[in-house]
Amino acid sequence: MELLFAFAFISYGLCFGFANKMPGLYTETFRDTGEAENVVDRLLSCTYCLGFHCGWLAALILWAFFGFPPVMWHAAVFGPVACGFASAAWCYVIDSAVRWLEGNS
Repeated sequence: MELLFAFAFISYGLCFGFANKMPGLYTETFRDTGEAENVVDRLLSCTYCLGFHCGWLAALILWAFFGFPPVMWHAAVFGPVACGFASAAWCYVIDSAVRWLEGNS
């Protein structure tokens, strides 16, 4: 259960950090106008997309931190992908709730 909470907080923390705290990742045009021109700007401005990539990254971080248990090849491939989809949904819901709270307060 604690690994689930750790995964949720790590994946959202990575997503929030990449999207909001690293302005150097965006192009100068996106920072000035807010319009995404290339793939990186579109990825960083989409919470669902960024959440997916932060999810598989968080899964690999937790997997490396707690050791590499012997698993079949399909578990090593589909486990991080499933974590990516779970993180995409989690990050999107949390980000939508935060944006709604910021807009209604």
